[in-house]
Amino acid sequence: MEKRKTNSLIWVFLFWSLGTALGSSMLYPYLLETGLSVLELLVFFAIAFFVPSAFFLFTGKINTERIMPWGILATGLGYALLGIFGGYAGLAAILVLGGACFAFFWPQMNALWFEGRAKGNAFQSAIYYGILVTIGILGPVMGGLVVDCFGYPAVFVLAGAILGIAGVFSGKLGKGKDLKVSVKNALDAVSGFKTLLFLESYAMFGFLVLIFIITLEYFSDPLEYGAFLAATAFIAILLSLIFSKISDENKQRRMFIVLSSLGLGISLAFAAFASELWAWFAVMVTVGFFKGVFSPFPLAILLDKKKDLRAVMYGRELVFNSGRIVAAVISIGLYLLTGSVRSPLLVTGLCAIAFAVVFEFSKKKKLNIK
Repeated sequence: MEKRKTNSLIWVFLFWSLGTALGSSMLYPYLLETGLSVLELLVFFAIAFFVPSAFFLFTGKINTERIMPWGILATGLGYALLGIFGGYAGLAAILVLGGACFAFFWPQMNALWFEGRAKGNAFQSAIYYGILVTIGILGPVMGGLVVDCFGYPAVFVLAGAILGIAGVFSGKLGKGKDLKVSVKNALDAVSGFKTLLFLESYAMFGFLVLIFIITLEYFSDPLEYGAFLAATAFIAILLSLIFSKISDENKQRRMFIVLSSLGLGISLAFAAFASELWAWFAVMVTVGFFKGVFSPFPLAILLDKKKDLRAVMYGRELVFNSGRIVAAVISIGLYLLTGSVRSPLLVTGLCAIAFAVVFEFSKKKKLNIK
């Protein structure tokens, strides 16, 4: 990839990460403040993952470089409208417009980031996640400060403006080329990985949604909430970079994948039983550690084995969203049965453990991973 395009892509990702970190971190306490119940929160996120799946189904011929700005700007507009209108109208805007980001941004971003970077896939993955984690540490605190000083509308409008800057940079990525994408060829592109991707996405539903809902039980102030998230996430980036660099050097993907997925699953399962604040803090640090170590490796083995990156990344997001939708629906059912959001969190931990088991006893030999 030419240097100018690489630099533009880095700026896109930095501003995208900052904008979404500000907006998404404060979305959870905002939803609670609007009066949504835990059940309604789960329904909201089920819809949030269903909407981009609809975009995926209707995607045909695309041009990665040309479609990415639309995904970014749509998400930015969604956050801006949430800040301006608030309430159900604003939530509908972020659900529909933000849903475009998955189909029009993430597969494209992933493909462009990793094209021409075959050497050191795990380390490249860790840098990728490291940007998300680093800004993810700063974003909640910054978001909490803005909300404390100016209110929720200000933080959502600010997130939208920052995403607008990312959209401007994405317009400098070049003309690109047309790519015909269908659900079938996207799923074919991730053949052999679909079960692992599904289990990974189900497990990550616990990290993306459930732990934030539970954390709101302890913190009502946005700044305290943001500071807690930042404190528990701080260690993840350094450890993921170290572990993935070691993996790139000795090519022992198997050991890191199995140990980190088992650790993530066990810590998520323990989190379901942590009731005191000190215990919740300790277990979130542990979850953040294992999540930071685990996250680069499934992507790294996919990059090691697959060559058609643009189709692969489309298929990856398609399976990911399916897993998240199933996780959301099952979480709603378990919440209705038990009255607790911790029982669905336990299931996400079991899925992470299942990832390790399936990988070790079914996929390891088939994928020829050492």
